[in-house]
Amino acid sequence: MDPILVLLVALVLLVALIATEVPVAFSLLTSGAVGLVLLRDAGYAFNTVANTPYSATAVFTLTLITNIGISVSVNTAVALYGVLAT
Repeated sequence: MDPILVLLVALVLLVALIATEVPVAFSLLTSGAVGLVLLRDAGYAFNTVANTPYSATAVFTLTLITNIGISVSVNTAVALYGVLAT
């Protein structure tokens, strides 16, 4: 199928779902999955929808940033407590 036509179908579906008050996350998921099915096949769409959330969040950098933030917060709290306690 022509990619421009797939884009238009997915966009119309997205707007229709949002207009019927479906949450935006599910509207995006549905219109994206339909677009993938139209461009390739259902197997490709299901694999992409299943693997993308894991591959996007299973990154060590995100864990490192969170741990640094927690460590800075704890160190700041301990330093403030030490200043306030004296």
